[in-house]
Amino acid sequence: MDRQTQTSPRTQPGETGARRARRPGRGDAVVIVDVDQFSAIRAMHGTDAGEQVTRAVADCLRRRLRGDDRLALLREDEFLAVLPGASEDALPVITERLREGVEGLRLALAGRVWTLSCTIGAAAAAPGMKSFGLEGLVRAADTELHRARRAAIGSLDA
Repeated sequence: MDRQTQTSPRTQPGETGARRARRPGRGDAVVIVDVDQFSAIRAMHGTDAGEQVTRAVADCLRRRLRGDDRLALLREDEFLAVLPGASEDALPVITERLREGVEGLRLALAGRVWTLSCTIGAAAAAPGMKSFGLEGLVRAADTELHRARRAAIGSLDA
């Protein structure tokens, strides 16, 4: 357990999700949430402020996940949520709930109030789909995260 964020180390949710994925008839999904302003906040306000952001986002995400879901800190600004039994059809609702939570955070740091935003990538496996595996889902969600970042950058240029 990561003391700072109260999230599981990355290997723990993966192992849990992999065990659940082996149950017949269940699909699984993963979501990667990247905090957009993290680098700027940390550069302006230091490491302690970065840790405050990480804790606040972890708490926010944890409150919006289901009881069986697992949250892990991937990197200082990225979180992985493993969603046992979640279908591809459920992902838009889940990701929007997570996005709204992060975007609702207001953090006062060194006299400035920050409104956060995030970029999200998600992927789901169909029930009984064994070959994709958890690592494949994480890779697919990471690809979607990069695609979403490129789309956001492109929309700013327009």
